[in-house]
This record gives sequence, C-alpha cells and structure tokens, in this order.
Amino acid sequence: MNMAAKRAPRKHEQLDIAKLHRPTPVESRKIEVLNRHWSRIFKLAELVVGSPISAEQITAGTFLEMRYRVELSDRENADQAFVQKIGKILPLEPITVRPIFVKDSAAIPREMLVEDLKRVLPKLPATERLLFILRFGQGYEPDYIAWLLGVDESAVDSGSFLALMRVRELLGE
Repeated sequence: MNMAAKRAPRKHEQLDIAKLHRPTPVESRKIEVLNRHWSRIFKLAELVVGSPISAEQITAGTFLEMRYRVELSDRENADQAFVQKIGKILPLEPITVRPIFVKDSAAIPREMLVEDLKRVLPKLPATERLLFILRFGQGYEPDYIAWLLGVDESAVDSGSFLALMRVRELLGE
C-alpha cells in the first residue's frame, strides 16, 4: 500500500470542503433561477412593500424558501415563491368577486412615472396592491394570477379592476 494515501493531509494540503460539494441538479437550477429573476423579483417586492431594504429581505427569502418544481418554468417557480413569501409578510385579504360601481375617474396618463405609482400604491390594501402590480405592472393574464394566488379568475378580474379604479382615484388627488 502507498503510505501517502494513509497519512492525514498537511496544513498546506487541507481540502477545501466547499469545492467538494457539488450542487444537486435542483440546487443548480435554483441558482440559475435566482440569477435570472433576482432583479425582477426585487422590483416587484419594492413596489409591494415600498422599501428597498424590505424588498431585499423579501427577495432573498423568496429564493431561499423556493421549492423548485421541475414541471414549472423558471418564471413560474420564481413568481410562485414570491407570492408565497409576500403572503407570509403582508396581511392579504381573500379576493372576492363583488359588484363595482364606477364613478367618473380620469384615465391614467401614459406619461405617468413610476414615482407616481410608488407614491400611491402604499395607500392600497395589500391584496389590491399585489393584484395591481401583477396585472398591470407585470402584464400577467388573470388566469396566471389566479393560479399564483390560488383563487378564481373572476376574483382576480374583479380585484384588479377595483385596484385600477382606486389607483386612478388616488392619482387624481
């Protein structure tokens, strides 16, 4: 037998344990998802909570707690993890279908700045704020939002329309 194989490594020969750990395929995929979607999830979180520091914590928590599901796309995994994280932090009310009576409201001007939205979004209830951001900020379809939130599509339509009306009203103030 070779004696060099039995002896303990010397100090300068110590192994780097981090180099020994190769990520599993799921861990590798989660890292790819994190790299691709970090800035998008951060921007969403900042709009929802209104604070860059809180948004950073939410974004980190989103990817730490993400349960990567192979049958979903990377975007679906990231979005689902984000919505679950927001649901743990903010008191999201159940979304219900309700009749909406529209009073005259001004159209949202196209040149509206993100800063205007950042000013009025914190005034919305958390659920409506999230619906507004997903529907009108990200352009997600109601069926996708319904899947993310685990609610009926008609509730998403009703809630996002109500959020839009409130945003218009707040912008007019």
